[in-house]
Amino acid sequence: MSGIKLHESGWCIKPDVLAECYSGIINDEVGDKLYLKIWNDVVSVMADEQKEFCTEDGVYNSDFYYEAVCTSNDGTWGLERYWHLFTDAEKIHINRVIEENE
Repeated sequence: MSGIKLHESGWCIKPDVLAECYSGIINDEVGDKLYLKIWNDVVSVMADEQKEFCTEDGVYNSDFYYEAVCTSNDGTWGLERYWHLFTDAEKIHINRVIEENE
């Protein structure tokens, strides 16, 4: 188990948002692979989890998801939820990108 902790601002950043909205995510070999990993691996896990935020008729409700993700403040939804899926090099890269984008 890695001792690298997520940057304090990362608890509410969804991995797909990190990949698409944070500058510097794609700038070297680690970042390029990380971008692909987020979209090929992590987002599929997220999609399965988001099913619980559908209305009774199966329609995805982003308000339900936002409420759970950004009001939980216990690290169970943003990047911290998926932290175990990243290598140490990716964790270092993620923390650096978050820091540079604050």
